[in-house]
Amino acid sequence: MFDNIVVQITVAVLILGYVGYTTFKSIKLYTEYKKNLPNFLNTHKDAKLFTDNPIWWIGTSVLAVFAFVMIFVTGQLETEQVFYFRLAYLAIAVIFVGLALETYVRKRVYLIDEGIYYIGKIYRFRMMANFEVRSGIVQNIRILMNDKEKLEVSKKMGVYINDAYDEWKKQKKGKRK
Repeated sequence: MFDNIVVQITVAVLILGYVGYTTFKSIKLYTEYKKNLPNFLNTHKDAKLFTDNPIWWIGTSVLAVFAFVMIFVTGQLETEQVFYFRLAYLAIAVIFVGLALETYVRKRVYLIDEGIYYIGKIYRFRMMANFEVRSGIVQNIRILMNDKEKLEVSKKMGVYINDAYDEWKKQKKGKRK
């Protein structure tokens, strides 16, 4: 049944369609970020970059390369399932490429006087309502905005943003006195 060319094409289209869509979204996020970043940096010369643990996007990049290599290694196998092995490794490689690009964008935040620049958008400190720690295997911090928007960042990045927010509040109170 799995040797049928119609089944192989159907499986390939379904898998690569889904993988392509999710990777397309990640590539779009990355390209928009890279396109808007120079304008932001020209406007905000004093912006400070905070990068949260680059091991995540470096690791996913290495895994993408490994999966691409495995596409060629599985070609040497003498089995009827070579097509599916190659398809699976191609899908995994493409997913890891998308994850690497998206992780690169999501693990970077720029601090400016009035707020933060995160994923291509400026979030003002005055719009931040609450910081809540999310429980689970990976503890993230959810930043709740006054307009009901929610940002979810790593704990390390959330603490950094919260500290900057507290400093901003102190400066604001100091100006009123």
